[in-house]
Amino acid sequence: MFCVKCGAETKKGKFFCEKHAEKNVKIKNIAVNVCKLCGGDEKKAVIKSLKIKNPEFIRKILNTYEIEISAGNKKFIYIAKITRKKCANCIKILGNYHEAVIQIRGERVNEFYNNIIKNLSNGEITSTERKKEGIDIKLVNKGTAKKIARRIKNLSIAVKQSFRFVTSKKGKKLYRVYYSIRT
Repeated sequence: MFCVKCGAETKKGKFFCEKHAEKNVKIKNIAVNVCKLCGGDEKKAVIKSLKIKNPEFIRKILNTYEIEISAGNKKFIYIAKITRKKCANCIKILGNYHEAVIQIRGERVNEFYNNIIKNLSNGEITSTERKKEGIDIKLVNKGTAKKIARRIKNLSIAVKQSFRFVTSKKGKKLYRVYYSIRT
């Protein structure tokens, strides 16, 4: 943990260092960004951004929450303002950005497509394309695609992995991952 006033390291469960715990420290209001497209739970966003395990939400007033936090013998009340912006993931989806493609080919294309889609949320899929050979699912995160490929491989179905060069960014070559599933 760290002191919310000066950033110094504190004991576990403490929000202030010894220097600031004794004084009557006032902290400016806290701003939390919540995506206006995918929504997300406002309270979870507040907890995540403040790194607080069990804050007590006193009340919600318009786009703000009053939060009570105990630090030692003292209790502090903060106001966390909720601002609505697009998150990085939603911006990627709107821009049709994808790091991985799962290509489903063969006889049982629709069965596999439905099984994959039901295990994914909308925030993970950029788009799907139906082609005469099968279906391509474009995913924002290559880690998600890797998990799906591993799960399908465990069913004794052939999964081939390949990489294609996309672009260079700051001197690094970026590749898109393709998982080809033959049913």
